[in-house]
Amino acid sequence: MQTAGGLPGRSSGLQFIRVAHERNGEKTVDNDGDGATLGARGDNGRFVNGCAAGPGRPMGVPNKAAFIRDAILDSWTAVDGAALLQRLARDDPRAYLRVVTSVLPKDIDARIAAEAAARATDTRSEVMATPEGQAWMRRLREAVPQ
Repeated sequence: MQTAGGLPGRSSGLQFIRVAHERNGEKTVDNDGDGATLGARGDNGRFVNGCAAGPGRPMGVPNKAAFIRDAILDSWTAVDGAALLQRLARDDPRAYLRVVTSVLPKDIDARIAAEAAARATDTRSEVMATPEGQAWMRRLREAVPQ
C-alpha cells in the first residue's frame, strides 16, 4: 500500500514530525522566501531540492559510539581495571590471554618500509641519548613487572 509520501509507512512519520514542529511554534516553511519546507520528501521518499535540513545532532553532544566508549572507560577506571588485569594475569594466565586477544585487532597491516624503520631507529637512539630519554626509560623499566 502506497502512502502520500510515496513509500509504505513513511508519510505518517513525516506528518508526525511536521505536527510536532508546528505544536512547538516552529515553522515548517523557511522565511527566506524560497518556500523550502522542513522535512519535505518527494514521491521516492528522498528529500526534495531546497528542503531545509533537520537540526541534526547538536554540537557538543557525543554520538552513541562515543557515549558508549566513554561509559566503558568510566566503569573501567571506577573498578580499577588495571589492577584487575594484573590479578587476572597472575591468577589465570589463560583467561588473561583470551581477554587480551579479544581486544587486539584481528588483522594487522605489518608492512613497514625499511626506510621508515631506519628513520625510527635513528630517532629512538637520538632520544635515548638525552638525559630525559634515559630517565623515561628508567621509569618505564620500573613500571613494568618482571
